[in-house]
Amino acid sequence: MKSLDLVGGGVLAATLLVAGPASATFVTASLTEVGDDLVFAFEGTVDPTGLNFFPAGVFPQNELGPSVSWITSLPGEYSFYESDGSGVFPTFGPGPLDSYSRPVESVSVGDAFGFNDEREATIYVPRDYVPNDPLSGTATFFDLTLAEIGAIEGVYVGNIGRTTVEFTVGAAGGSSAIPLPAGAWLMLTAMGAVAASARRRRT
Repeated sequence: MKSLDLVGGGVLAATLLVAGPASATFVTASLTEVGDDLVFAFEGTVDPTGLNFFPAGVFPQNELGPSVSWITSLPGEYSFYESDGSGVFPTFGPGPLDSYSRPVESVSVGDAFGFNDEREATIYVPRDYVPNDPLSGTATFFDLTLAEIGAIEGVYVGNIGRTTVEFTVGAAGGSSAIPLPAGAWLMLTAMGAVAASARRRRT
């Protein structure tokens, strides 16, 4: 019984890790190679409280620039918010923005979203976005690899306003799946341990 109590505590701890602070919002995103293309996928919510608002852009654009933490999926009109200063989003490789800021051959599906840290940390959302509404979508960049854009595989975490963005680059993100927060894996492991303990008690 004691061991079961400890495992139950692990489930509780993992749940708290996944949930995070009540006031925070979270976006998980990934950039992975799928066939001959790169796919940027994202899901989550944004709370822009305390950030500087800028009105909507009117042209679609999908851009990549690892050296300035720049990635966007903008299928239509969008707005964006900036913090005061940069250094919010970690760079995810040495590749320059200017090599890929032409309209990259790409297609976007779903909501507008993206971020960059070129001058001020910036986060992009759909036009007339309601804070904390769910966002999801993908952008497919055709005939590109991570090596070609100068991206380095890894997990990169940035915080802007009240929003945390966890960005997984490369195989760690799966073939096209949106990565889970790290705490989710702890929760799943703990739940497996609970099931194993219950089986042992029945036998």
